[in-house]
Amino acid sequence: MTFVFNSLRNLVMEGESVDFIRDDFKRQENLDGRILRAGDKLEVNGKDVMEIVRASPLKEAFGDISRDALMANPMLIIFKGTEEDEFEGTKEFLDERYEKLMLFAHGFAQSFSLGCWFVKDSCVDAGMVYVINLFNTYHMRAVSGLIPTMSDGSTCESTFTAGEIKEAVDKMYSVYWYTLQAGSKNGTIRKTTNGNETVYNIETARSAGAGSFATAITTLQEARRTGNTAAKIDKYCSVLECLYAIKENHKKYISEITAAYIGADDAERESIRVNMVDAYGVRSDSSHGDRLKYLNSRTPEDLARLSTAVDGYVRRVFGKAITDDSLNYEHDTDKKANVRAFFKNCARTYYA
Repeated sequence: MTFVFNSLRNLVMEGESVDFIRDDFKRQENLDGRILRAGDKLEVNGKDVMEIVRASPLKEAFGDISRDALMANPMLIIFKGTEEDEFEGTKEFLDERYEKLMLFAHGFAQSFSLGCWFVKDSCVDAGMVYVINLFNTYHMRAVSGLIPTMSDGSTCESTFTAGEIKEAVDKMYSVYWYTLQAGSKNGTIRKTTNGNETVYNIETARSAGAGSFATAITTLQEARRTGNTAAKIDKYCSVLECLYAIKENHKKYISEITAAYIGADDAERESIRVNMVDAYGVRSDSSHGDRLKYLNSRTPEDLARLSTAVDGYVRRVFGKAITDDSLNYEHDTDKKANVRAFFKNCARTYYA
């Protein structure tokens, strides 16, 4: 049996481990999976696989530190039965076979990390992946360049209740389709070989789909990976511009549309509008390499708080928009114009 272990650092899970693979995936791909709390058992056919894995060549394959770090964190695990040709296959054959499984599994892990973000501000790191086959002793290690940070640029653990994990899994499937299924094509995986070990850089095999949701997700991931709050705000604004299909008067529309689309009352709408005007000012200065005028009268702590506020707005806007597929435009001019008109009309409800 082949196992793909995606470490989920910065995540603390309350409640039980989760069977997250939907029935259609199980049937189509002939596999199964769990989101496993740190230290939990993984029972397959009445046996605790984690005990078998601990006794496997995992230590020799990945080293003490990597093995211990893997076991100390929650994991997203996908496992698939070994086929006959995997017992006699060459390393090149097995590399190709397990690369596909690894990318499939890691797509879920990164989408789950993003699903957690959709639930609340968090930086679940799914960047380390380990593949091991218990029968033919094959193993590989893969890394992702996406190491997310919190909205203020820091990193810390986030605790998720059982209900929040379920919500994150639901969001994961929405995100997964847009990032990996809607027109995406895998590129070439960069890899380095050291003896019998091959290390893969997964990010080189990812490309965004043609739709605006996929493009916005790619930009959102860039925002999440930087610890620089001004750069975060720049990318957050780009996400909203993409979703709204803005092509002119960017500061006006990005602030008024955001306020109108998610504001609950006049007071909140005004607070959102003012913050987004400030955010676009930061974005303009940052993108041109200028000193941030925002800091003339405010502190870096204020900038971090603004980043957190804008992160929350993007979460609410994107979480609402992604439920309406009619807002996902491609390069069709008419559909893009329709999306732009929809959001402008939202703003006109409250702003001239």
